[in-house]
Amino acid sequence: MKLYELTRDIIEINDLVEAGAIEKSEAIDTLNSMKLAVKQKGLDITALVLNEEADISALKEAEARIAQRRRAKQSKIDWLKSYLLDGMEANGISKIECPDFVVSLAKCPPKVELIEDAEKLLLDKWGDRFVRIKTTVSIDKQELQQALKAGEEIAGARLTQSNRLKFS
Repeated sequence: MKLYELTRDIIEINDLVEAGAIEKSEAIDTLNSMKLAVKQKGLDITALVLNEEADISALKEAEARIAQRRRAKQSKIDWLKSYLLDGMEANGISKIECPDFVVSLAKCPPKVELIEDAEKLLLDKWGDRFVRIKTTVSIDKQELQQALKAGEEIAGARLTQSNRLKFS
C-alpha cells in the first residue's frame, strides 16, 4: 500500500469515528497497525532519500573533477593560441596553410582601452556623457524579517513557517 493510500484510509477511519459510524475502540487496532505501516514507509522513503543524496554528492564530485579537467584543457588551448599568435607576429607570418587547415592573422574589432586616471580625465572634460549609471532595487528580506519578528505590521509581507525534513 502506498503512503498516500495509508494516509487517506487513516483519515477516512478517523472521520467515521468522529461521525459515530464506528466506535473508537473498534478502530484503534486498525489505526495503530496503519500508523506502523506509515512509519515503515517513512523509513523506506528516508533510506531512498539518503541513497539519492549520496548519488548526488558523488555526481557533484565527478562534475567538479570534469570541470577542472576542462578548465585545464581550455587554459592549455588559450596558452597555445597566444604562443602561436606571438610567434607569427614576431616573425612576420600572416598565414600558415596545410591540407587540413589554415590559420591566419585577423584584426580584432577595436576596443576601448582606458589609460591611468582615465575616469577622472573623462569626467572632468566630458561630464557624465560617457557614464552609465546602474540602479538595482531589491527587497532586503532579512531586514523585513527582523521588522516582522519585532511585531511591525507591514502591508504586503508576512512571516510564514513550514516544516522540513531533518535527517540525522
